[in-house]
Amino acid sequence: MARYLITGVAGFVGSWLARELVGRGETVRGIDNLSSGSLAALAGIENAIEFLYADLRNPGALEVACKDVDFILHQAAIDSVQRSIDDPIGTSGVNLEGTLHLISAAQNAGVRRIVFASSAAVYGDQADCPIVETAATNPLSPYATQKLSCEQYLANAFEFSGIETVSLRYFNVFGPRTAAGAPPAGAIAQFAAKMFGTDQGGPILYGDGTQTRDFVYISDVVQANLLALRAPRETVAGKVFNVGSGRAHTIRLAFESVASMIGYTGEPRFAQARPGEPLRSLASLEAVHAALGFQPAVSFAEGLYKTVSWYRQQLSSRPAKPRLERRKAERKPLLARQAGASAAAKTERATRNVGRERQVDAQTFADAVRNGELELFYQPILDLRGSRIAGVEALLRWRCENRLLTPAHFIHLAEEKGLTPLIGAWVFGEACKQIIVFQRSLRTDLRLAVNISPLELEQSNLLRTIDGALSKSGVDYSCLDLEVTERTLVRDCSTTQQNLAQLRRRGVRIAVDDFGIGYSNMNYLYRFPIDCIKIDQSFVQHRGHARVLDGIVAFARALGVRTVAEGVETAGQLSYVTQAQCDEAQGFYIIRPIPAGNLVQAIRDFEAAHAPERTPTLRLPGAALAAIDASSAWEEPQ
Repeated sequence: MARYLITGVAGFVGSWLARELVGRGETVRGIDNLSSGSLAALAGIENAIEFLYADLRNPGALEVACKDVDFILHQAAIDSVQRSIDDPIGTSGVNLEGTLHLISAAQNAGVRRIVFASSAAVYGDQADCPIVETAATNPLSPYATQKLSCEQYLANAFEFSGIETVSLRYFNVFGPRTAAGAPPAGAIAQFAAKMFGTDQGGPILYGDGTQTRDFVYISDVVQANLLALRAPRETVAGKVFNVGSGRAHTIRLAFESVASMIGYTGEPRFAQARPGEPLRSLASLEAVHAALGFQPAVSFAEGLYKTVSWYRQQLSSRPAKPRLERRKAERKPLLARQAGASAAAKTERATRNVGRERQVDAQTFADAVRNGELELFYQPILDLRGSRIAGVEALLRWRCENRLLTPAHFIHLAEEKGLTPLIGAWVFGEACKQIIVFQRSLRTDLRLAVNISPLELEQSNLLRTIDGALSKSGVDYSCLDLEVTERTLVRDCSTTQQNLAQLRRRGVRIAVDDFGIGYSNMNYLYRFPIDCIKIDQSFVQHRGHARVLDGIVAFARALGVRTVAEGVETAGQLSYVTQAQCDEAQGFYIIRPIPAGNLVQAIRDFEAAHAPERTPTLRLPGAALAAIDASSAWEEPQ
């Protein structure tokens, strides 16, 4: 069994590598001086690795660390561009001299291979993107110069001593367990931390936000390192390879995507562009794919979702601070303290908690429901064949202080308090009242899509609730689409089956939401009367899933059901799903979720801009679609 040494093991990438190797049953030793890393990053595996608290600038410690080691994953560095500008000598002592000490110790110990974490910063600004490894380097900071020098020293070590070395030029790595502001993934981590209120001030955009970055998810970086460890010597030794996603996104799009997932409605603060950072960055993956077989597996949207979910989980599991809360209570006016049990006082505590510390409980949410803090936003659904809005999806939001929270923040609290049926009944009633207004202003056949939870479908009084909402508002059954998840349909519940069958007989249409990411057993498509499949955004936003999306559309057509492409965020994606013959689409590129009061005008403006006399069709010919694909406009915002 091989033995591995990870430098910077308590850092972001290092800790992920350690977890992966430990999970595979490998023997792992780690070294870190904890200057930027934290032992908390190794929680759960601390007893499964040999940890050395030492510095790369200590040759003696490195001799001990490299003893009996087969492979080294060299992640340790001071990877702050600004710090390298402020202190080029100090950062060079770690980044460059520390690497030289490590090479020497590895050679003396007979280490077989070193995989080095380099950086795309060595390229600087490039006129041509995507950037190939043979492009002329142009480091714009001491940090980039130090990384480039390390690559050269490692190549020399292979040439003169035979130790195998591989340098991986990371582009913008992001994912869970990233410290806010910690490069190279500082942007996304900073956005999440500040939007969740765990960091002071609002999110910051450096420059105008139009800079493009190749964001690569951490698990793909781990995959690249493991492939580099085992690749044939003649293929990789002494060489450098890009590690990215092969897709470019603007910093502004990253901000808006994180804000959407969190429910943050504020605007960013703009600051002067930071020195030493390029305007454009996009990796060519041809060489790394040919040599290592590397292929990124996680899309930008999927990675953001996992990252934001991790931050949310950290906040929900954070222990309470009773002493701090007591001091806050003491600062309240006497009358408010005496009325502390009232709903108003509870709501005040709730909004302050959510807005600043993101800690809420079920009772807090129950008070918010009673105080009318919930509201509905609507996202239009575009008919791709007629270039008009065919319907709207009702989306539940909780307006709390200056934040707009999505169900991901509170649905578990609703379930804990048994409020799901109550909230569901309110959503149906409110949405039906509002859709009548929309239909009178726009057209009578405008459809209303409403999400329904498994718990609601299991309620015996569900039909009475829906019947009452429709009859009271005057909405026809044929205008209602109920969106259910795959998880709901595979549950063996007779009440669910009966309710869906009864609703279908009344003329209600049933849609499967987030199709393709739930369950591979699709027998439920035959057991239930399905009218529509809403294709999950991961198949729309990742060009590698094109064949899968085409297969889903063909499968849906064979069943005679409608398809809706979710998460359309760019012109390229809209053209793609249109060409794939999806029936409908929705997403930020079309119209964002907006309050009821703004919806009618937004739809009118959109349809006026795409009227037949101005834009005969939203479809693009195959040649145009191919050109968009080749230019990577697929992922670029407009």
